[in-house]
Amino acid sequence: MFAGPGFTSEVAGFAKPVLVIAGGHDSGPFDESSLRLAFEPLYPKLTVTTLASSGHYPMQEVPVLLATLIERFVLETCDAARTAEGVVLSDG
Repeated sequence: MFAGPGFTSEVAGFAKPVLVIAGGHDSGPFDESSLRLAFEPLYPKLTVTTLASSGHYPMQEVPVLLATLIERFVLETCDAARTAEGVVLSDG
């Protein structure tokens, strides 16, 4: 993938939602356009997001923003999956 043959044949066409997060101050193979080129052919349900105020280590640089982004993605993905499957959650 980035440094060798990788695992692309094993993951090509993976049908679940995938979130890739780029840092706005990151460069090289880790900027948004490079990540899209690398991952879009493999993951049809790919979402790529850039954290403009982060570099390569968002877990240290903007941890609350990163956690919020991941939490939102998981919740939206779960909600969409439940809706598609007709699952209704009750309040009680």
